Amino acid sequence: MRINILIIGKSGVGKSALLNYLYGEKIAKTGVGKPVTQKSDGSQHFLYEYDPIIIDKNELIIFDSWGMEADKATEWVKLITEESKKRESSGDIENWFHAVIYCISAPGARIEDFEIRYIKALQEIGHNVIIALTKIGKASKEEIRNLHGIIKDEFPSINDNIVNIESLSEKLRTGKVTHATGRDEIIYISTRNMRNKLRNKFFSEYIEKCEDTLSKWRHDSLEVFD
Repeated sequence: MRINILIIGKSGVGKSALLNYLYGEKIAKTGVGKPVTQKSDGSQHFLYEYDPIIIDKNELIIFDSWGMEADKATEWVKLITEESKKRESSGDIENWFHAVIYCISAPGARIEDFEIRYIKALQEIGHNVIIALTKIGKASKEEIRNLHGIIKDEFPSINDNIVNIESLSEKLRTGKVTHATGRDEIIYISTRNMRNKLRNKFFSEYIEKCEDTLSKWRHDSLEVFD
């Protein structure tokens, strides 16, 4: 099956490094991604689609977006909401976004208020959000622990959808060596979320279909009696 994964986050949190890590090669910022959407005025693409990663006969398709900042909050949520509704209204489940990965940089242990609003808005329109704590090789254990606590307090439903990610194996100026980690876990959680997304969406669609059918039946029945 085709599994669509949307990766988002502020500029500078390590989205490009995560993309390269997932693919095992340097694809970000090399023109490999193809634009798939534009703003309503046609001035700028905001989503880019990359070639599939083949995992257990499934195709994982990664979609990347421009960095989200506080002054773009309303516009960005509107664009993603519209794109999600357009994809899900097609009836073809392989067009849906099956998982959303929200990247937060672990060093500094900070998540901004507008990011909290972003993530809650994504949850409200039916997305299962995965939190990727990036650059953990450059963060302290206390910073990572504090971020986990903040995220669990703000988003109780996220539960175990938090993944520690280090995309680069390198030696830092301090002499510390980082090791790439988290790829298999985030892919596993993304595919698991795909199943949950489909299950929840099918239930929602079933209820809506039943209500529409009952409404039509009620209308037709009353016409007969009239």
